[in-house]
Amino acid sequence: MRAFVSTVAARTLLLALSFCLFAATGARAEVYGLVVGIDKYQHLPSLAGAVNDARDIDSALRTMGAKKVILLLDGEATRAKILQSWRDLTEEAAPGDTIVFSYAGHGGQEPERVVGSETDRLDETFQLAGFQNIRPGNGERILDDEINLLFAKARHLKIIFLADSCHSGTMTRGFDSRSGVLRTRLGGYGAIVDDPLPKPTEATAALNPEDLDNIVYFGAVRDDQVVQEIKIDQKPRGALSWSFARALRGNADIDKNGKVNTAELARYVTESVRTRSSGRQHPQMTPRGKPAEITLNVGKAEPDEFDRPATLSIVNPPANNGLGGELTNVTLAATENADLIWDYASGDVLTSNGDVIAHLGAKASAANAQAIVDKWLLLRDLAQLAETNPLSVRVEPNDKLHRSGEQIAIQLGGHNHPKLTAFNLAVDGTVQFILPAPQDPDPRYHGILKQGQPLRFPLKVVAPFGADHLVAIAANEQNAQLIKALKKLDGRKAAGKLRLLLRQALDGKTFQLGYTGIFTAN
Repeated sequence: MRAFVSTVAARTLLLALSFCLFAATGARAEVYGLVVGIDKYQHLPSLAGAVNDARDIDSALRTMGAKKVILLLDGEATRAKILQSWRDLTEEAAPGDTIVFSYAGHGGQEPERVVGSETDRLDETFQLAGFQNIRPGNGERILDDEINLLFAKARHLKIIFLADSCHSGTMTRGFDSRSGVLRTRLGGYGAIVDDPLPKPTEATAALNPEDLDNIVYFGAVRDDQVVQEIKIDQKPRGALSWSFARALRGNADIDKNGKVNTAELARYVTESVRTRSSGRQHPQMTPRGKPAEITLNVGKAEPDEFDRPATLSIVNPPANNGLGGELTNVTLAATENADLIWDYASGDVLTSNGDVIAHLGAKASAANAQAIVDKWLLLRDLAQLAETNPLSVRVEPNDKLHRSGEQIAIQLGGHNHPKLTAFNLAVDGTVQFILPAPQDPDPRYHGILKQGQPLRFPLKVVAPFGADHLVAIAANEQNAQLIKALKKLDGRKAAGKLRLLLRQALDGKTFQLGYTGIFTAN
């Protein structure tokens, strides 16, 4: 398929990052925004986080000094209003200005309307609040050919296009219903009946987005994945929109010069989305043709709150339940508002995003649950620390649920520093120190990284099953304080102690940090 994201361009993302997207220009260029978020659908399943996404991006654009932002929510986001708002902005903006166009809501696919115009024979669509496949609702959609034409007519402007929606695909991993309601941004529908939209000309359908040199595209997922709404800061969100808004606020400004360039933005958004979604999403950033030269001045990143307690829901509790009083750094909550769900009867512990992360056994003690809570709090800290300067840590071949005996691997990359420290947080919260191990005969465990060369560790899935999390930290010198702490806590359920020691050891230091979950089952 050619529209929204090019498969070929996506494959060449790493090459495209060598270009500078956000380079300074002589005259100040203005920034405009068209921000769309739809939760309330008349004929499709409702969403819960798209409006949160839109309001967040709207706020971030205004904070960074955008000249004009048009925000369209729910029923306001009709086809007519979106297209008219786009025309208004493009007529007002001057050559060289930038428009950020973001959409959060349902997306879909339908058979191509001009035969032979799409490589996969499918057109992609945004489904608006009143959409259905029969009249009059079938007019409430916007197709990829139309988007391409809008952008082609605005070649005098620079465009950042953000699509936090689905078009096809499946879940990376299953979703456990004990975590609540699963909401995905995939609005499937049948054949369009009596289509009121004008059929595109062959020239319009053949418009190749790769020929446009004024656009940068962000897509929430690959074609084989689904956009799942997740909980971030106890609110339903799209991970891509959340990360992009943070980037605009300054979190992607790694060198702290008040601007964001392509490499900073790509690294930040890619790793932030992957981390916050626990590997369920791998966003696509695809400059089309020559990456546009855009200057975005961003603010100073706001500090994160590290000390908020975890929210926990205990389901199927014992009679005279007093387990909550035995736990620390925990606030009890209803399932729909909880970070973690502990099914006391089965012993399973789940995240709000539908992953089973531990099997404690039926009627486990509060002490066993505390170890999982402490691990979750440490992972939250790590996610925040990783945003400062992320390190790529990935599971190969994918982030799906891996079964007993399966061969997988961990690959580290994107490092700018030569010394590596790594440890694992086991399913039960046990800290496991991995490297540096200078006496190991395998040089991969010596904690030495070579610039431009990824490091790969083969693994085999064995019990206990649930979710391990491998953490890697790259720096110019080995952190003796951190290594000492890890060796002291090695083999112990001590994530709570490691939280404090880790922050102390990294305070004031320059480093890259990344981690990945390894989800397993028998």
